[in-house]
Amino acid sequence: MGRAFLLFICSLIFTLIPIGQFEARSETTPDQWESFIAQYRLLVADGKQDLAERLWNKKYLSMEQYAQTLTSTEQKTWDALLDDFSNSSHGDELTPEKIVTFLEVTSSDEPSHILSDKLGKIAEHSKTETLNDISKEWKVLRPVLFTYIEPDSIEAVDSILSDLNGHDTTMGRESLNQELNHILIDKRAEMDAFIWTALLIGGAILFTLIYVSVRKYRARSRNRHKIRGGHS
Repeated sequence: MGRAFLLFICSLIFTLIPIGQFEARSETTPDQWESFIAQYRLLVADGKQDLAERLWNKKYLSMEQYAQTLTSTEQKTWDALLDDFSNSSHGDELTPEKIVTFLEVTSSDEPSHILSDKLGKIAEHSKTETLNDISKEWKVLRPVLFTYIEPDSIEAVDSILSDLNGHDTTMGRESLNQELNHILIDKRAEMDAFIWTALLIGGAILFTLIYVSVRKYRARSRNRHKIRGGHS
């Protein structure tokens, strides 16, 4: 039974965690990315741009290696962000933070939780913060959203923000809040469905292993009884 339980745990792990994330960890672990992201953001917040740039350059090779483990959809977003970053005529001051946010989400074991937290904050800010601050938060998160959320939902938020930039109204902000919460509800429903699927798969595997183990145990018991009966 001990071996059967261990096999169940291993099977469940490989069922739930994408292979690409195992490959990514072989190059750069999530903890290493978390450390880099925290340090980089702290330096930027303190106005230490030279140190932030030095840290960025030091980690750039690891970023390129990590990019090799991305899915095709993530790779397209990554390439677009790098093009934007390298092309000074089209890049903007938010691009580095877009890349950092992309790394933060895609390297995480729980990207949906991170996205939900960030979307939740923007939804809260949609009623209280300046439109400029809300737009910046959205622009930073927007690129990585395309790898996890339907484009129609993202474009709906884009449209509302565009209208608000022309005329900032309470009704417009309420529409923005509702649309962001709509995305949140969809993401949470998706996470719930994933959890239930994982539980069902894991439960089925565990039931099968227990059933097989019990059958083997009974077969061995019958064999022992037959052997003892033959010797008597």
